[in-house]
Formats: sequence, structure tokens, C-alpha cells
Amino acid sequence: MRGRHDSENEATTTVDGDTLHLTYDEDGFLSTDVWFDAETDGPTALVRSSNGSEERYRREDRPQLRENADAADTLGALIDAAMFEATELDERDDTPVIVFESVDVIDASALESVQRMDRYDDLEASIAVSEAGVVGYQYELEGERFDEPMIVTESATFEDVGEATLEEPDWVDEGRERALELSIEPAADESSFIVTVERGEPIPSGAQINFFAGTHLRGELDGEITREDTLYLYNDGGQLGTSINSEPNSGSELQTDFADLGIRTESGLIVYEGKYDAYTEE
Repeated sequence: MRGRHDSENEATTTVDGDTLHLTYDEDGFLSTDVWFDAETDGPTALVRSSNGSEERYRREDRPQLRENADAADTLGALIDAAMFEATELDERDDTPVIVFESVDVIDASALESVQRMDRYDDLEASIAVSEAGVVGYQYELEGERFDEPMIVTESATFEDVGEATLEEPDWVDEGRERALELSIEPAADESSFIVTVERGEPIPSGAQINFFAGTHLRGELDGEITREDTLYLYNDGGQLGTSINSEPNSGSELQTDFADLGIRTESGLIVYEGKYDAYTEE
């Protein structure tokens, strides 16, 4: 029997010029805050994840900011991915809006910015637009991830469209200190990938790792990884092999021009999500 992962998200995005604050709740227990300030933090966004008992911080590539209230990364990806048609007039908080609904997917690759999946099967999306800009969207996306069916639904509301002024959240200073930043590169013999902590808090022992480098591999970290450590990831007979501070003696050859790495705590908080792409590395 194959598994199934269903996810329901609620999100709120506020944009002020090149500053963005996004908050959303996933599956009713995981809350995420995203703060992006181009002037202070450069090309990356600061992300805080919390499940009520613990929290983790990380950095992600800069959201695709637009010039006005349609600036959320997910919204931009939906617009790039699908063709939309106006279907009805409606009201949101006593504001007249036009509702646009997706009619066809024209660029499935853009959906990677909405939700990472190995295959995309169906998208149903709608966007509400007022005279001041986009006021909200919702979507349901179906596909497959790691050989398991996956359905993700999300709705988002854009607050104070055309009037937002943002102040830095109180968690940002701590987040800048604790945010995990990793480097990923293939070993010279192409039998493993080398992961090192550049800055931020350690990768915790027991972390769950999903790794793709030509084949999907899963495993669990059996020790903490700090800035003094080197983590090797390799294919151990179809399972993810991990080695700390010791280069593995064997392992099947991996695809080394591209890799996708996801790390979560035992409780499900995202520790890291990132890629290695030989064609974009300097």
C-alpha cells in the first residue's frame, strides 16, 4: 500500500516595497514565518519554523518579489504556471473583486516554487483581484513526491493592499544568529556528497534526511553536525548512508551535476532545504 500526504495551509502575506513578511500554518500544527528585507539581508529570506514546543531557523533563496501586492513567491509561481480566466465578480471584506480561475497548466516547472513534487498531476487555483491589487488566492495541487501521492491545498490573504508598512518582527535578530547555512558539493570520486555547516546552529542528531542525486535516498542522522564536522552522504545499497568526519570507503556512483537535500527534525520541523547545481555554481 502506498502512502498519501495531504496538506492544508493558511497564509498571510504583507509587502512593503522590497520587504516581505509571510506567515502560514501547515496542517494545523506547524507555523512558519518568512521575513525578507533586501536592504538588510541581501538575496536571502530568513525563515522561522515552529511546532509550539521547538523552533528552527534557516535561510532560503530570495522570494520572487514583484512591484506591488502580487509579490508573494507562491502567487508569482501560480501566475507563471497556469493560464487564468476571469470567471465572476465577488466581494472580499466589502471590497469588489474579480475572481480568476486556472484553466490550463502552461509551465509545470514553475510549480516547483509552489510545492516540490516529482510529478504534477492537477492544479485548481483561483486569484481574487481588486482595484488596488491581488487580495488573495487559493489552490489545490495534486502530484507525487518520493513515490507517494501528495495533495496540497493553500489559501492566502494579502493584508492592507497598497497600504502596508512593515516593521521587523521581534524574532529576526535571533533568527539571524541561529539560521542554518550549509554548503553541498560532490566528492572528487563522485561516490558521495560533502555537507558542511557554514554558520548557524547544528544539524541535530536523529534528523530525517531526504536526498536526491540521480536516485532518491532516505536516512536518519546518527550524530549532531556542527561547524567543526563534515557530513558525507552516499548510496549504501539503495539506502542513504551517512558518515561523519570519515570519508566512506564504498558507495554507488552518484549523479554529481545536481542534488536536492531536505532535512527535518524528528518532530518534523524543516532544518534545511536546498540544492546543488553544477551549472549555477561559480
